[in-house]
Formats: sequence, structure tokens, C-alpha cells
Amino acid sequence: MTPEVARQFGLRARRQLDPSQRDAASRRICSRLAATAWFSRARTVALYLASSDEADLSALILYALRHHKTVAVPKITGTGQMHFVAIDENTTFATNRYAIAEPVLLERYASESQVVTRPDLICAPLSAFDAQFNRTGMGSGYYDRFLSQRKRHPCTRTIGVGFSCQRVNTIASNEWDVPMDGICTERYFRRLKRD
Repeated sequence: MTPEVARQFGLRARRQLDPSQRDAASRRICSRLAATAWFSRARTVALYLASSDEADLSALILYALRHHKTVAVPKITGTGQMHFVAIDENTTFATNRYAIAEPVLLERYASESQVVTRPDLICAPLSAFDAQFNRTGMGSGYYDRFLSQRKRHPCTRTIGVGFSCQRVNTIASNEWDVPMDGICTERYFRRLKRD
């Protein structure tokens, strides 16, 4: 299945969930992620602020902050890049051009200490995924560009996060696609077995 076809399938499937199903599934996803060894060991976690029908990780963000982890969320730059920016309970957010909340920074990047370049764990939203740990996002390539740099940081783990209804048989991957180390849905957490 091409990434475009998989994306349309996955987006349609998650839109068909009613809000109560989506909320309950999001809570289960947060619980599953919090219970993983990867999350427990991580000192710095890169999470995301959900758009309207994505799996909502806000409970996990609060949990991580209360457990004294550094939490970072995406911020899109004018140059088409994505950075992860550290947040806390006092961070102010504004909606970006994709209608997604992101942190407001006073200066260009406020202080360099807010930009997180080597998170221990990245939880990436997805439009669709397959059993080979391939994911497709919304098609803009922000996560793919960021994750391609991960090769320099092999200790970083990446988990694709979504609802089980977004699974497809296979997604034809491109050379720039980076497979996930794990997939988490409301039904399971599976990790890629490496040789």
C-alpha cells in the first residue's frame, strides 16, 4: 500500500472513532507508554500535542513532568524544520498553521537550553502503521527529517503512537522513511526485535 493510500485509510479510521472511544483509547495508550521500560529509563521524552483526532498524550505529559522528566514537544520553524522544545507547567502555547498547539518562545529560540536535540524517547503520532514498524504521518515529512538525524544518536528510541484501527497490512516505505522501534496503541505495545 502506498503511504498516501495508507494515510487516507488511517485518517478515515481514526475519524470514525467517537470522542468517548478516542478518550478512553488515549488513556490506555498513556498507561501503556508509562509502563514501558523505555519510558521509565528516559530522562528526556519528546511527546506531542494532539490535533483534534490524534491519540491524546496530555495525561502522559503531566505524568512525565510530575516524575521530573524533561518533556519536549514539536515546534515548526519557518524553514520547514521541526525542533523539540522543552516545556513545563507554565509554558504558553499558541496554534500553528496546522492548527496544532506549540510552545510560544520569546526570542528566536528563547534559550538554546529549551531546544532538545537528543531525547531518550520520541513518541511520534501517526496516520497509519504496519506490522513491520513503518509509519506514515501527515505527509509533510517533519518527523522523517528529524528522525533521519537519529542515526547519529542510536540510543534514542522512537515509538509510533496511534489507535489500533489505523493498522494496515503493509506500507511501501521510501528511502527516507525511518522505521519505529516500537508501536503503541490502546491494545498493545510492541517493540522491534533487533538482531
